[in-house]
Amino acid sequence: MKLKSAGKVNISATASNGATGKLTIEVKEKFIESVKIAEDHLDLYLGDEYKLASEVLPSDATHPELTWTVDDPSVVSVASDGTVTALGCGQTAITAPSQNGISDSIVVSVSEIVAESISIAGSTTILLGDSI
Repeated sequence: MKLKSAGKVNISATASNGATGKLTIEVKEKFIESVKIAEDHLDLYLGDEYKLASEVLPSDATHPELTWTVDDPSVVSVASDGTVTALGCGQTAITAPSQNGISDSIVVSVSEIVAESISIAGSTTILLGDSI
């Protein structure tokens, strides 16, 4: 017998002599008990991409899928596979909730790369009328 969905199933058997037996079984879904995002905090620069890792327990839950959400979509976007793309400077939370409401969240900070110095190379002299 293979269980296909949650619910109640009645199983009965009849022997060749007419004796019968009946059993009712309730098939229940195995719900997620915990969700853990591997990272505690994430620091990104504008344009960076990073794939978040997560763990769902039990690993054989009926519906192990997570739906990634972000508080401020102007700071980062999150794809269905957990890939984060840094879109704007700031800070926001990313949450990974399961279908039965168990979730974990992390804070993501996005900043821009700040130049520490600028070096210009080239000729130090030019003749009037020339271009470089």
